[in-house]
Amino acid sequence: MKGGSIVTVNEANQYIQINKEKVINRYRHNYHVMAPIGWINDPNGFSLFKDEYHLFYQYYPYDSEWGPMHWGHAKSKDFIKWETLPVALAPDQPYDAGGCFSGSAMQIGEELYLMYTGHTDPDKENPEAVREVQCLAKSTDGIAFEKCSKNPVISSDEVPGHARIQDFRDPKIWEKDGKYYVVIGSKRKDYKGQILFYTSEDLENWKYLNRFTLEEDFGTVWECPDLFMLDCRDVLIMSPQLLPEGKYGSQNIYACIAAIGNFDYSTGDYHVEHYQQLDSGFDFYAPQTVKAKDGRRIMIGWMNMWERESPLKDLGHYWRGSMTLPRELFIKSNKVYQQPVKEIQNYRKNEEIFYGLNINEEHSLEHIKLQSHELYIELDNMENKVLDIDLFKNGDESLKLTVDGIKKEVRLDRSNIGYSIESKNKPKDYIRKQSIDSMKEGIKLNIFVDVSSVEIFINDGEYVMTSLVYPKNEGHIAFRSCDLVTIKKFIKWDICV
Repeated sequence: MKGGSIVTVNEANQYIQINKEKVINRYRHNYHVMAPIGWINDPNGFSLFKDEYHLFYQYYPYDSEWGPMHWGHAKSKDFIKWETLPVALAPDQPYDAGGCFSGSAMQIGEELYLMYTGHTDPDKENPEAVREVQCLAKSTDGIAFEKCSKNPVISSDEVPGHARIQDFRDPKIWEKDGKYYVVIGSKRKDYKGQILFYTSEDLENWKYLNRFTLEEDFGTVWECPDLFMLDCRDVLIMSPQLLPEGKYGSQNIYACIAAIGNFDYSTGDYHVEHYQQLDSGFDFYAPQTVKAKDGRRIMIGWMNMWERESPLKDLGHYWRGSMTLPRELFIKSNKVYQQPVKEIQNYRKNEEIFYGLNINEEHSLEHIKLQSHELYIELDNMENKVLDIDLFKNGDESLKLTVDGIKKEVRLDRSNIGYSIESKNKPKDYIRKQSIDSMKEGIKLNIFVDVSSVEIFINDGEYVMTSLVYPKNEGHIAFRSCDLVTIKKFIKWDICV
């Protein structure tokens, strides 16, 4: 809905074609998913259909701020090079007039099915009037979708009594042993978070199975849940709103948590063995996964964050939002690890390798002007030593990545780089930290830079830190230390897509 009127898929696509040339490219990425124009948030419908990977996303093409949600759409053969497709869904029905909220997709036979949340908000003065229901759409070609005549397939009447019908969203569907299952984010009537499990024989008639919830303070609505098997373990990922700061290392009030455990398909009980934060940077939310053709579990997230001011709006660039680099998941030492998909290696060009760099003051690599690059940094024993890595360095400005062997942490500081990104709920929120158990054996950093984004994979993906950054000028990479720090290996690749 735009300006109070219903907007169709065709009208949205026409608007995009007419207006996409207005977009300013200065901070746009080269190897990350973006929309042609406008705002995007959660990844949706990450799926495999007829040997191609499809990714949908929450989309409002008419502004660089959030509005009534559509589903944008892209596809890829390799997770790296994406083709933008027409808008798949628009809020054009009474049951989704306030937005086609997040959901998922799966191929059934020769058709691609979408399951999404229909959101209605008939009275802006009364939040209790909001309703959220679950809906279906399907397509034979994976491009044009028809909404199901039986929508909503899970109505407010089918929400259990302990759950708020105003917060009932983000269905993730899958099939097991001839039955369909869905996990849905929910908020209890006492405003604690929970996840609801439903099952169906035909996708249109659903039965409530059970819920997963906690009595401790674990945020409010648990958005964008996903449940999947990984290395013979069940993993539940979710994005709790208003998670207490410090809970499982969380530094954003909109967090992303993985819970390794066991799901009982007969009872709907989920037993958790281990919780962890999925990303300790600034800009990562609402991840969703897909099982790749070769069996890998691949995750992608929204590379942005709620309650943040963006300079792109004030600069008049006509866009905001992108997706992370897709990441392969695996379990090691009872933790979910993440690594960039191996397909990115096919786009490496112009390799440079340095061995045995000894840093005891400042060492600049001014010829490496950071734009779209992959960096690999392997450090020797960092116990009781500190190394600053300045990214986008230009004069006194840089995005500062610090490996601190005294405090046993990796820090990311964006207080002194380009246009500031301000948090609406926490003034001067410029630093993120990740504790490291030991640095005696050294540390490995795999860093992906793409114009205005940085993704840092620490120690083969044990930890990840994701951040947006808007440097005003071209910058290079530099190293600084007051100690004698040895960089065992430094590799730079250009990423050319």
